[in-house]
Amino acid sequence: MLWGLVDLGRYLAERTGLSIDLGGILLMAPGAQWYILFNTIAGAMAIPTDLREAMDDLGVRVRSAGGD
Repeated sequence: MLWGLVDLGRYLAERTGLSIDLGGILLMAPGAQWYILFNTIAGAMAIPTDLREAMDDLGVRVRSAGGD
């Protein structure tokens, strides 16, 4: 499907007289946005694990919420 979109973009660029520079930017921007989105999600999911490991390494103990 991705190659179909690239071919469609190339076709539209040729038909509208769009410059190759601007057309390249328009074709690459969505790919970069997906890359940033997926890496941001993966990074956010890794934070709790890293915090738990850091707390274990530092010897931090969690108190109960009941105040025992």
